[in-house]
Amino acid sequence: MNVIDRPADLARGLIGEPSWADAMTAIEKSEDLTPTQKRHWCTSLRQMGRYLDRPLSLIPARIAAVSPAVKKLHPARLGVNAKTFANHRANARTALLWFNRQMPEGGRKAPMDPSYRSLLEQIPDRHARDVMSPFFRFLSAFGVRLDVVRESHVEAFQAYRRETSFGEVTRSRHRALVRHWNACAAQIAGWPQIKLSAKAHGRGQGQS
Repeated sequence: MNVIDRPADLARGLIGEPSWADAMTAIEKSEDLTPTQKRHWCTSLRQMGRYLDRPLSLIPARIAAVSPAVKKLHPARLGVNAKTFANHRANARTALLWFNRQMPEGGRKAPMDPSYRSLLEQIPDRHARDVMSPFFRFLSAFGVRLDVVRESHVEAFQAYRRETSFGEVTRSRHRALVRHWNACAAQIAGWPQIKLSAKAHGRGQGQS
């Protein structure tokens, strides 16, 4: 599929990078872990997923991606024993550390298509690169070609961030994405001459 026509396409559970579900699969198949490790780690990942109120397939395996949300969890509010919570949190962290060591690049980033990578490396402004990089990885994950990028893809990316991000998804960030895309299209050789519109982002959560 080269074009994402609607946010509902995200129902596939694809987040463009390894998830907790992937980590559990790797743990269960590992020949290096003991049965006890597998049992404790998988149990804790499942339980922490319940605490975070997210499907395991939509939780990135990168510890940095979930740490802020985990820090906001309070055993008392969850109705669980503090020691039990601490054990699950520690086990889940250990499991993710083990999993990320098994992954290329430590599982830190979703893959990016070479065509997008080439353009990203030509962006002179670091902030602009930081804004465009997640969008490029998202498009790469869905196999979207450079020459077919449209507002519908930005809408789908916005929906994806609402579904998978543990931070607030603001309208201003998506307007910035469109602004940087259009600026790059005007300045960088080889960038598709496609002008995106910011009006597609009016439904985002948060304020600018």
